Amino acid sequence: NEIPLVAQIICICDHYDILAGEISGERRMGHQHALNELEKGRRKIFSSELLDKAIPILEVWGPRNISWMRDVKNVHAFFISDPFDSLSQETEGDQEKQEDSSEKTFSPRQWTLARISSDFSFMENAEPICTLAKSSVCENFFDIVEDSGVRDTQKSLSKLKDGQSVTFSLPSKQGTTLELIFIRQKYGYEILYRGVNEAPLFTRKYSLFYQHFRKTPEAELLLDQKAIVKDVNERAVELLGFPRQGLIKKELEGLFSPFLSKAQLFSFRQFMTIVNEDIWSEEFSMVNGCGESYAVQVTLERLLGIENHQLTYLCRLRDITARKKMEQEMFHRDHALQLIVHNISGLTGEFFFRSLLQQLATITKAGIVMVGELTDEGSGIQPISFQQQNEFRDKEKYYLADCPCRKIIQDGEIFLSERVQETFPLDQFLHEEKIESYWGLPLRSQNGSIIGVLVAMNDKEIIRSKSIQAIVKVLQSLAGSELARMQTARILKENEQQLESQNRDLIRMNQLKSDMIAVTSHDLKSPLAAIIGYANLLEEYFPTMEEEKKIHYIKRIEEEGQKQLTFINKLLDLYRIESGTIDLEFKPKRLDLLIRDCIATREHVAGAKNITIELTIEGVPSPVLLDQVRMDQVFSNLLSNAVKFSPPHKNIDVRYNQEKNEINVEICDRGKGINEEEIVNIFDRYYMGRTNFDVRPEGSGLGLYIVKNIITLHGGKVSARNRKNGGSCFMVQIPVKNNEQNNE
Repeated sequence: NEIPLVAQIICICDHYDILAGEISGERRMGHQHALNELEKGRRKIFSSELLDKAIPILEVWGPRNISWMRDVKNVHAFFISDPFDSLSQETEGDQEKQEDSSEKTFSPRQWTLARISSDFSFMENAEPICTLAKSSVCENFFDIVEDSGVRDTQKSLSKLKDGQSVTFSLPSKQGTTLELIFIRQKYGYEILYRGVNEAPLFTRKYSLFYQHFRKTPEAELLLDQKAIVKDVNERAVELLGFPRQGLIKKELEGLFSPFLSKAQLFSFRQFMTIVNEDIWSEEFSMVNGCGESYAVQVTLERLLGIENHQLTYLCRLRDITARKKMEQEMFHRDHALQLIVHNISGLTGEFFFRSLLQQLATITKAGIVMVGELTDEGSGIQPISFQQQNEFRDKEKYYLADCPCRKIIQDGEIFLSERVQETFPLDQFLHEEKIESYWGLPLRSQNGSIIGVLVAMNDKEIIRSKSIQAIVKVLQSLAGSELARMQTARILKENEQQLESQNRDLIRMNQLKSDMIAVTSHDLKSPLAAIIGYANLLEEYFPTMEEEKKIHYIKRIEEEGQKQLTFINKLLDLYRIESGTIDLEFKPKRLDLLIRDCIATREHVAGAKNITIELTIEGVPSPVLLDQVRMDQVFSNLLSNAVKFSPPHKNIDVRYNQEKNEINVEICDRGKGINEEEIVNIFDRYYMGRTNFDVRPEGSGLGLYIVKNIITLHGGKVSARNRKNGGSCFMVQIPVKNNEQNNE
């Protein structure tokens, strides 16, 4: 009964198509099988009434093509009959007269088959269709059709191909409307026809309306033009408290006027006299026939499209007593909320929560109330505001284990009116305060995550009516919003501090970068200037120049070119480190031997300043996995810096200590040391010391940055410190990895 008729019909067509097979010679063979299977579904899948209508049509159309049956217009033409339901209280004689008149008025509704040729001449069954059209027997079909529709109909029929169909509704020359379905055949056309009546369309619409009127759960009355009751449904009888016959023929104004105000009565009478308005609606209190008082909403609506009929108005009554009671409760609740909002408006932070808790304690009569923030990744509660016996107290953070707040975080709102101590036997605070009732609500952020709790508890029962629940829900929302605001403000402050720190770092890095660019331009330009100068001298004086000078100039060109190459290699290493493309080739090597080689290559530079580099080895040196080229780069850089910043006639100490799991290398000079404020920055990119130098040192500020990254890629650490007696020390720690560990 819940499935629309059209859907049922389409379902029958689908079943038939599946059962009968494709449209071909086999279709005719499966036709009877399909009809038999549909019969088996009677009262199981399809209603008997529907099958009684569908099977005769399928018998005619099944072997051809039933796709046209899925067209809604054709469905109405074939399957929807015209119901005739009486709406008024007619006598049996009136009903008999109506039946007699309907037999005279309505044409037959069954379908009849006729055949015509391609030139529209009748070939079979001409007499029945001519009789239906109230015409004498004719030879040509279009002799019975109104001339105005002949041309368009012929044009449409000429476009049909074999097996195709089209539906028409055509007036005859005598004024009778015919419902026609043409099916194109090789010899001409088959025609399915029947008479069409205008009256059943109204009757059908009226009948559906009346069926809804009788079955609707809303109380409704049908009224005539003078607002006199013509019919009532069961719900209206129940609501008004009068018997059905006592309501019929009663004036609506007389029924409601004792309960209407003067303004409402005036608007009702105005509605009855002014046709422009379609709906009148009012709310008022009334007493029904049983003496029961209730609030009612009355809507009076004109029935459009049913003019010149005895029914003109539909009156709908709705019991709104519960709604009015709710509105009254909401009014009192809103008044209480206005007081709350007034008391806490303009407050934030702790003052806000204190005022809110005072309101919560007042309306719930709770001795202890609290707002707490969820901390320690959801394992603890930090009370923000805590009131006990009208006094605000400081309460330390506590953890959720074995306390009611844990259940709030897990399950949401909880309310225990008794046996709180038995439910949470390990919560010492509940036992100390002899808590018997507990009401806890979660506080949520905008994304729905729980960020805190709102709690009320007492040694007696907490008041928790529906109205109070609604107010507490508002307090819960306000507390959650304020707590979220506080957390956001806290995060913003932390972010602001972090941004300030980052901004300072960026300013420092920008200055370092500017300095690096200046140094870079100098370090690239100076060797080039020297190379060009020496090359010009060789070019101009080469034939007359002494051999010793030639060799000296060539060596200077080579040295300056090597400087430039070294600097460019540092820039390339910086790029590889920044882009993450630096590759290390780990092989077993003895680091102590590598350091000896680095010292040997720096001895001639150190010797020029009468500086001695002393190496001390502790432990048992053994091969470890390292990148020889990069590690050579590390210690060459550290030794070069030590020589550069050491004064003449001083020693540089290099201590090597290899233990089981770690190698420690320390390179100490006896220079002026590093400014304590700068020591934390010396491994930064582009950084060069700004103080404690008589002459600005050469360099790019990249060496130690590259050193740090190479050591980090080896899994080690590098650091720096100042010596007590002057000078600085650089410490390198590298984990010992042998070949077996690397394979693991």
